[in-house]
Amino acid sequence: MAPDERLRGFVASWLFAPYSGSADLDLFKRLLYCEVDFELVQVRRERPDLRLLDKPSVASFRRHEVAVPSGPRTAPARQAFLRGVLQTFDALQRPPHFLLSHSNEVPSHQAVLELKRRHPELPWVAYFGDVVGRNPYVRHFAEYPLFAEDAEIERETLALADVVICNNEHQRALMLEGVPEAASRTVVVPHCFVAAWYPPPPPRDDSRFTFMHLGTLYPVKRRALPVLRAVDLLCEVYPHVKDTFRVVFVGDDVPEADLGAWRALRHKNLVEFWPGVPYLDSLSLMQLADVLVVIDGLFDELPRSPYLPGKITDFLGAARPLLALTMRQGPTADVLRARGEPLCDDDPERVAFVMKRHLDGRVFSDASTSAWYRAELVGAAMETCFRAAIVGPEGVARLPALLRRLFDGVRGATGGASR
Repeated sequence: MAPDERLRGFVASWLFAPYSGSADLDLFKRLLYCEVDFELVQVRRERPDLRLLDKPSVASFRRHEVAVPSGPRTAPARQAFLRGVLQTFDALQRPPHFLLSHSNEVPSHQAVLELKRRHPELPWVAYFGDVVGRNPYVRHFAEYPLFAEDAEIERETLALADVVICNNEHQRALMLEGVPEAASRTVVVPHCFVAAWYPPPPPRDDSRFTFMHLGTLYPVKRRALPVLRAVDLLCEVYPHVKDTFRVVFVGDDVPEADLGAWRALRHKNLVEFWPGVPYLDSLSLMQLADVLVVIDGLFDELPRSPYLPGKITDFLGAARPLLALTMRQGPTADVLRARGEPLCDDDPERVAFVMKRHLDGRVFSDASTSAWYRAELVGAAMETCFRAAIVGPEGVARLPALLRRLFDGVRGATGGASR
């Protein structure tokens, strides 16, 4: 390619904007500031938020939506998506400089695996939003169709992709167990937030201190129960605080077990459940909070969490302190330690203790570390990965050092604690 030629990338991603789930937005945000023209195949779904496509972008996106008969855990849907990806690629007028696949969902990697077999000369970058074969949630589901196929796709992708991207070091370590040959090609580029998307803060009700959780609660592992019990404990030990704060959960489909626990609270009036809002509106809503609450999955079978919630970087963009229920080792814990904030697990007494520290103004938050998660920096890191893959093995060998230099430069400029 010519030195001044703008990059062209071909992308298979089941999930992408203008749909506004966490994985849709993860890839959209990390590509937004890449100087790349993307030809992208995704699945057509309901309720797009077209406002997202109006946001300023350095990258360009020519999207192709594929209709599938069902969700990603069925073979007919996967076959329809694969056909759509291959047909779109075959119709390209100019070949791309590189291929990119993104999971969730895993069929995105399956589609690019087929393209790589047909066009081995094209460099392939594979981004895994989550672990696949070592997914700790699977054992808690009665059924999880096509899991064995997903694990095999993950193994093949790790074997054949020129560059593999994870979003945190703990995920990378778990995925590479048993496949050390992929380590030299596997790097970390974290989630990000887009500072330009945050509107001016709305008028606030300062009469009560607000803890706010935004996003999905799950019947398994990510429940509101520890926070709910902490509310009663806090009011029992410190009765004078019960009129000074509230806990707000924003999101639809609250698990019945959490609603039942809320009904049983002695101080249920201090807990509010608000309906979910579109993603862009949530960026305004979270600025009403004094503290934003993160609830991670806690897994006894793992020594550390492999999950960096996309929501946590949105919270960093809102410049609010964090209260996180998480494992002591994992990416969420890394974020809080770098910011100087205390950790919680799912022990209600510990949650109540940390809530009280926030109420008393005794939690220090080093907001300068948020600069590591800005979309401009993450976009530059993603483009660095694409260019390394294009150069070939020599470029990929230099990639970890290039990424360290990129992020260390920001770390030095902000003066924050090291990650």
